Amino acid sequence: MHRLAATPGGWTPESDGVIFVEQSPGSIILLTAADTDIQCLAAAIAHLPSNFPSIRAVHLLNLQQPQSIDDYADKVLSQANVII
Repeated sequence: MHRLAATPGGWTPESDGVIFVEQSPGSIILLTAADTDIQCLAAAIAHLPSNFPSIRAVHLLNLQQPQSIDDYADKVLSQANVII
């Protein structure tokens, strides 16, 4: 659970909206702040064997809001075997 600071000018979901990452769960999850990590992973996946565990990646800029983090953790991270 996350708490939001009650300060004037802070983030408000009613006016600012919430970003929810729509991603199916995978066995391996890569959380990164580097676009190049995601690009390298995308290139490498094509060379992995067909029976390799499923891999997902998410950019941390998409997980800045407490509701976004909670939603992603419940739907994706909770089902992962490995989180990097």
